[in-house]
Amino acid sequence: MKKILLIILISIFAFTFVNAQGDSLMLNKKGFPILPAKGDIAVGLSMSPITTYFGNFFHGNNTTGGLNATFRTDLFESNAVFLKYFIADDAAIRAIFEFTSSTITNSFYVRDDVAYINDPLSNAQVIDIQKNMYRNYVLGFGYEKRRGITRLQGLFGANILLSYNNEKTNYRYGNPMSAANPLPTTYNYGSNIYNGGRVLNTYDGEFLGLGANVFIGFEYFILPKISIGAELAYTGYLNQVKQSKFDYEYWNVDHLELVEATDPGDVGRAVGTLNPSANLFLMLHF
Repeated sequence: MKKILLIILISIFAFTFVNAQGDSLMLNKKGFPILPAKGDIAVGLSMSPITTYFGNFFHGNNTTGGLNATFRTDLFESNAVFLKYFIADDAAIRAIFEFTSSTITNSFYVRDDVAYINDPLSNAQVIDIQKNMYRNYVLGFGYEKRRGITRLQGLFGANILLSYNNEKTNYRYGNPMSAANPLPTTYNYGSNIYNGGRVLNTYDGEFLGLGANVFIGFEYFILPKISIGAELAYTGYLNQVKQSKFDYEYWNVDHLELVEATDPGDVGRAVGTLNPSANLFLMLHF
């Protein structure tokens, strides 16, 4: 909360300062323009990982959180690439894109039940496998207006954001279920033992999100076309999580039973001034 209040105060100061400036071109000692101009492209890098690292460095643990990635809020929880294209010296359109694809496989040895039945002293093992697959997409566009001609620039504007993600997990077991072995040795991953059986597949409900925010902030140009800055944004959003389901197996008296279970979907909404997001960032202009 202190970080957010600090960014609010600095942003207000920045706007108060830059609104009093004129309209002349600012050059460094070598004659190179310091500020962005019409036609420039900028690439933004969030400084949250840096603030997180140094915060944890000083107290020796991983409990310090970084500020949010710019052009977005915790609504979409992603690390994105963001760009600006200056349509005028004092105005830019903004874009954000993020694609995350991860596949994590966890394998564990368990006792080979067939070998154990034949020889209780056997050390034979089989492998249980959990495979998790996650996909996330974020796309956003916005408009930014700027004020000031000195190294300190005030900025404000709005963004719209779209997000989609899904996740599924598959399980494969080394010991099959059978009449001779209706409760086979199985590694417990924490959520794969269910109702006297074993989960085979889980499909988390697809997440669809739509958001819009307004923001205010500032940039300070430490070098020609290179700046650091901060933003504060307020967001309204609507999201929907579609129905999720999972498949599991169990031994039903004399045969293997396969069952599909489903959960209802969810809808969420939030708007107002209770969800501010703050960010520190580095911008490179070309």
